Amino acid sequence: TPLDCPVAVIFGHAAAMNWSHANYAETGVALADGFWRSGRPADLIPSSEIWNGSLRMGEDGRLRYGPQSYDVAVFINPEFEPAETIAFLERVSPERTTIFLLGDRTMDFEGHPTERLSQSWPKDRMVGSKEEALEEGLKRLREMGVASQSPATEVLKDFGYESAAPSRHGMARLIDGTHLFIHGEKSASGDRVASVFQVDGHEFQADFEGVLGVRFDNEGQVVALAAGGLKSFRSNNLTLALDKRLDFALKRNQRGEIEGIYYNESEAPPKEMEDLGGRWTWKQFPRTLATRPIKP
Repeated sequence: TPLDCPVAVIFGHAAAMNWSHANYAETGVALADGFWRSGRPADLIPSSEIWNGSLRMGEDGRLRYGPQSYDVAVFINPEFEPAETIAFLERVSPERTTIFLLGDRTMDFEGHPTERLSQSWPKDRMVGSKEEALEEGLKRLREMGVASQSPATEVLKDFGYESAAPSRHGMARLIDGTHLFIHGEKSASGDRVASVFQVDGHEFQADFEGVLGVRFDNEGQVVALAAGGLKSFRSNNLTLALDKRLDFALKRNQRGEIEGIYYNESEAPPKEMEDLGGRWTWKQFPRTLATRPIKP
């Protein structure tokens, strides 16, 4: 399942492709990076995705893009947008997805003068700069109680551009509610960590290497768990203590039964896993490669 991105930065495709316009090639990367660096991952979407129906409004009135729904959106550079684009955005429920407007629309898709969009757009959802858009967007997310993820502190450089990228240490949330805990600052194969973690009010202890993913249901029961080099895991309803570290994953099916997969030298699952019950699938342990430190 994809990373949960509560923010959509929608850039006017027509304005970005018009070489005679002041916002030529402006695609909102800097604004999206600002959200990422603040621990609020953002999807960057051209307005043409509205035209083709990919960016749509769900039955709940929220802005949706595939499986992702958004709490906040920023629409930048609406000049030359078709009237249908504006009408669509105005139908989105502001209580479900708050859309901020950065820029104005004075001409339609054919270049004909039209009423300024700023005259009809709600004043409390208009912003005058990328900095204000970021500030107001983050403020709205806090008001809605949207939990933050780890800030994107790395820089990705490619094709002459720079953009924010996640670090090798932190927490990320997936759309289905799975939380990923990543620890890989010292070793490419993952750092060893033993700590207490919190997920949506649910506390657990874990000793693992590199990566751990866990998903709880509303009652606090673990419904999915995956980890590299797991030594132990303890929550209010699941306890696992292994003699040897193990790469494995488990989930509970619709009947509440455990289904899992594990890597091991031998086919027989460790007794601690057998004690959990359920059905386990063995995968032969991969050949271990020598690890090397990551250069700063």
